[in-house]
Amino acid sequence: MHKTAIVSSGAALALFLLTASHAAQQAPAPRGQDIARYCTSCATVQAVRKSGKGYQLTLRYTSGKVATLSYDNDPGFRAGDKVRVHDGVLTRDE
Repeated sequence: MHKTAIVSSGAALALFLLTASHAAQQAPAPRGQDIARYCTSCATVQAVRKSGKGYQLTLRYTSGKVATLSYDNDPGFRAGDKVRVHDGVLTRDE
């Protein structure tokens, strides 16, 4: 190996180590900030009920929150289905 190749390899290694060291020294997020530790739009269909005006789905989010969505027609979901809710649109969670 040539001397210039060894020097440039050493310089690259030093730069990498310096960058990694700087990243490790970054302060963690302040404890006062709320950080979601779970999917805030993920839910499980708890129940599907047919009512006189259509269908009602009861959802339980991973946060524990419970919500009910109403549909005019059968939405095609069943109890136990894993879903996501984005802007009021329900999709299957794969």
